[in-house]
Amino acid sequence: MIPLQPDLFTAADNPNVDPWLSSRIRQAIAQLCREGQPFTSDEVFERFGIEQPETRAEKNHVGSLIAHAARVGQIREVGRRRSTRAAANGRKVIVWVGAKA
Repeated sequence: MIPLQPDLFTAADNPNVDPWLSSRIRQAIAQLCREGQPFTSDEVFERFGIEQPETRAEKNHVGSLIAHAARVGQIREVGRRRSTRAAANGRKVIVWVGAKA
């Protein structure tokens, strides 16, 4: 039987995604955690000069890396706010903070 939701660790380590993108996002999350300030996925890209992913696999990969960081206790959800990206059409995104903040 195929699970309804794949394991987030597996998704976060998708070998079909550019390893540079994966590494940069992981580094950005770690830095944002050290700073202790709330952040969204928008800040991961804006502050660290990472271009928005183009393929659906890469877009899903970004979410899986953030979800994985939450699952392992690196970050925790503290709220929601509207995305600052024009392409997001004002949709709400999760606000995160480093778990030790």
